[in-house]
Amino acid sequence: MALGTLAFQNDDNKNQIVECKALPTLVLMLRSEDITIHCVAVDVIRKLVNSSPNNKKEVLLARDLQPVLCLLSSRCSEIQTMAAFLLCQFATDSDCKVHVSQRGAIPLLVDLLKSPNALLQEVSTFALWRLAKVISLVLLRD
Repeated sequence: MALGTLAFQNDDNKNQIVECKALPTLVLMLRSEDITIHCVAVDVIRKLVNSSPNNKKEVLLARDLQPVLCLLSSRCSEIQTMAAFLLCQFATDSDCKVHVSQRGAIPLLVDLLKSPNALLQEVSTFALWRLAKVISLVLLRD
């Protein structure tokens, strides 16, 4: 919770969190059995990647993406929604979108469209739209 508070609307703090190598600890938190810990870790990571493209790349280097993808299969729709929203933020950068797609996010997001939770459906749709938008631009460019 303290990292989330520090990262809230303060880019300098976000950069210091990344520079102080807090990402490996956040990755461990994503693998916890405790749903509350998942929420805290996803929230902090979301705040970090929202602030800078460099932080997004650091998250990818810290191997944060795979545990986030695993959270899309959580039994808790709140965790699934937070993970899908985080993927939306990764999907704003063409290099990150390729990583997200290559690691299997698309089938997981498509499965979430079947959820009875309207917010989860909406966030999943938005993530898929962003991924499709960038992938089509990359294909056109090549």
